[in-house]
Amino acid sequence: MSKKDINSNFAEFGSKMQTLGILAILLFVFGIISNFVAYLGIVNLILWIISLIIFFSALGEIKEVAYALNNRTLHEFRSKIIYSLIIFFIGYFFLIGGLIGLAAVIIYAPEAVGGIIALAGVIIIAIILIIISVIFEYQGWSRFQTFINNNMNMFPANIGNDASSGASLMKIAAILKLTIILIFIAFILNVIGYFKLSSLKNMMGKPTTTSAPTTSTAPAKTPEPARKFCPNCGSPVTGDEKFCSSCGAEL
Repeated sequence: MSKKDINSNFAEFGSKMQTLGILAILLFVFGIISNFVAYLGIVNLILWIISLIIFFSALGEIKEVAYALNNRTLHEFRSKIIYSLIIFFIGYFFLIGGLIGLAAVIIYAPEAVGGIIALAGVIIIAIILIIISVIFEYQGWSRFQTFINNNMNMFPANIGNDASSGASLMKIAAILKLTIILIFIAFILNVIGYFKLSSLKNMMGKPTTTSAPTTSTAPAKTPEPARKFCPNCGSPVTGDEKFCSSCGAEL
């Protein structure tokens, strides 16, 4: 894969990060409005599914780069983010199911102590899974930031710095999600991180250039005049005399 193709993959990744940033804002707005207008919850669900599709598509661009460069760090970034999403969804559904089930048992069968304990166990497992998913998410974005920092020569300075900053914000946002009370700040950092990462979309417009190594040219040597010798005895002569000073032969 050529440098142009790699830049194209990074540009597509950046463009999709920008789209995800916009969708994140729309999801937040429609999420609030859907509390008052019920049918907008369907719109929110559709936007959420679209976001998920675009996110996996963006990871596909990174997969292409990872194989082209045979880069383990990028492979780990992609795999850890995917693990994070899968584990999060499992934990999320366990959590919702456990909370609904626990509420139903407490309301309709409060004497079912065994059921309450079992559902409480499900909720605890769900929380553990969500924590694990956040750890994977943090590690994933950490890998991406490491790749950017270690290969800054691949990117124009402003693009590389923005991408590294965006990955750092995504890491911080992942940790803040665990606090619950700071989840809104995590959301803001996520959005800013998406738009920072979107600077990669300019990779096609600003190809990186590498300067050719400079070589020093040695000064040409001045040729030395050829030495002359007597054809009879081999003694060195200047060439101006008529007879050899050693043997007297005529030159």
